[in-house]
Amino acid sequence: MKRLSLLVPTLAVLAACQGPTDAALPVTSRQAILGGSPSPSDTNVFFLNIFANTGGGGLCSATLINSRTLITAAHCVDPSLQGATSLTITASNAATNNDATQSNTYAVIETRMHPQWDSNSLTNDLAMVLLSRAPSGVTPKAWNTASLNALGGAPLRAAGYGTIGNDVGSGIKRTVDLTIRQLVANKILLGDLSSKGICHGDSGGPSFHTFPDGVERIIGVHSFTSGEDCVNGGDTRVDAYAQFVQNWMGEKEAPTCARDTRCVPGCTPVDFDCLCAADGQCSSQCPDLSADPDCPVNCGTDGICSTVPCPVKDTDCLEEGQLCSSMTQCVNRKCISDPQHLVPYCSRPCSGAGVCPTGFECDTASGNVCRLIPLPFVAYGNECVPGESWCGLGNVCNGRTAASMVCTRECQSSTDCPKDNTCVVALDSSRICQGPPKPPILVPLVSGELPASSSCASTSGLNALALLLVMVFLRVRTRA
Repeated sequence: MKRLSLLVPTLAVLAACQGPTDAALPVTSRQAILGGSPSPSDTNVFFLNIFANTGGGGLCSATLINSRTLITAAHCVDPSLQGATSLTITASNAATNNDATQSNTYAVIETRMHPQWDSNSLTNDLAMVLLSRAPSGVTPKAWNTASLNALGGAPLRAAGYGTIGNDVGSGIKRTVDLTIRQLVANKILLGDLSSKGICHGDSGGPSFHTFPDGVERIIGVHSFTSGEDCVNGGDTRVDAYAQFVQNWMGEKEAPTCARDTRCVPGCTPVDFDCLCAADGQCSSQCPDLSADPDCPVNCGTDGICSTVPCPVKDTDCLEEGQLCSSMTQCVNRKCISDPQHLVPYCSRPCSGAGVCPTGFECDTASGNVCRLIPLPFVAYGNECVPGESWCGLGNVCNGRTAASMVCTRECQSSTDCPKDNTCVVALDSSRICQGPPKPPILVPLVSGELPASSSCASTSGLNALALLLVMVFLRVRTRA
């Protein structure tokens, strides 16, 4: 097997009995897959002990998704990768390999690799496993059929029985919190490229994501890691192979009230598969319209605003002025930016005045598109009104009180500010640069504002001022 490509290395973790046991590990090594923690409560996560008829073998991970069905990676159950013609596999959900007993160990009586599984490219790396009997007291894990296209960067939780790197610590059920780093074709790239990821022996294990309905579902099956450091790996997306999984369920498992694409009447609450059944109509009762085969494409939560009517408002649709990252999120398929708004926002096409919504104007010079009306520019240090003034790139309209809003910039310390400015706490608790106080404006006195005084100094002052005015008048007359 390809040790640098596959999560299960060549014969290195044969049933864990030929590798380090939990008892043999130093306490400091009892960590997660890589960077997490033990997870004995994930009772629906299993390990597979694999024995080839050539004498080799290995260890993989898997997840129970129906009464007797496990989902795992195709490379885990492919005998050709062991140079064999057949495999003998047992499964257990014990917390560690050493805790496996006759009561929590199950014979695997059938496997099915995806028909397009390619061991050279690791494409279609998915397989189904049938146990000899249903594990007692174990609740199957829900699995995802909805598109993941809108979940880039979303959190996920990975689990498995693999090593913590360098072929150490396999055979212990662990979990680690990661993110969907990138979605590529039918793969999920995961691992933080630093200290967390999936490793050898985690092959076939699950990646979970908790959806808005509060249900944690399998979204991926661990397929590969790109190096011995195990911080850059990939899963096979489950949603891309929903039909393959459903076909297996239809053959091997009886319908249940769980989400398994088959409607069971009389369930409490109503079976999800009844609400989203293929009955010729797109039902507003279906909690996930992407799971209803009768609904238009993109009506479900997939990050794309549907261009056709849906039975309920598509939550992916963004109106004019809302921030966007792609035009497919916008109702009118326009996602633009401008000099005052560098973060893109949704817009719409226009042909002249009166077409754009309130707060927008038609920019016929730049592609006939509605753009937010520019705000008046206010220079740094001058008074401004939040939402009604533009302070220029990199500046903000803020102040220490509502009555002292000026164009300034945010800071962490006074070294971030212009000369003679200091970094202070603003009204909204952010930190901004504040200039020195401006000198008072002196208003000259006019006639009638001179203070009354009976002192000689005051009188002589007034007489001198009167004399001066007379002299100026006489000089002007003389010149005339």
